[in-house]
Amino acid sequence: MSATRVTPQQLFANTRPEELCILDLRTTAEVENERVPGALHIPVQELSAERLQAELSQRAGDKSTVYLLCQSGRRADMAVDKLAGKVDCSLCIIDGGVNAMRHAPVELERSETPRRAVSIERQVRITAGLLILTGVVLGFTVNPGFFWLSGVVGAGLTFSGITDTCAMAKVLLHMPWNR
Repeated sequence: MSATRVTPQQLFANTRPEELCILDLRTTAEVENERVPGALHIPVQELSAERLQAELSQRAGDKSTVYLLCQSGRRADMAVDKLAGKVDCSLCIIDGGVNAMRHAPVELERSETPRRAVSIERQVRITAGLLILTGVVLGFTVNPGFFWLSGVVGAGLTFSGITDTCAMAKVLLHMPWNR
């Protein structure tokens, strides 16, 4: 099952967010800072076909298409992989996610006191940088064998860039601060 794609400008040209079934896949911290009015919220790491069906059964309105929303689009692709052939509705990815919605004709709700949430992409860059730096420092000061740590992280980043997947991001999504 593949999902269709739509830009926020196309989606909201003649429709209000409350009239659509939008599923926000971002972390709770991200949603608390900025959200689409009326959107369902299930973080991608907690998403299952059963949970989505349960949430949809409690929701009024048109549920024939679920519009998948994340920060930039990657988690929406992950959600399609999880839900493929397991739900009774069609799936549509909002291209560019919340980043693109800031330029669409829709008003996002913002928290009065925003949490300082760090995006998953930034967490990956911070973690990878710290691991590489640690490998270099330990390689020079303790044992040259620690240079392998930097090499493994570099190889992981290269693999991530080529395949557009990121094992480190999947691990970080399960950390307590991202729940």
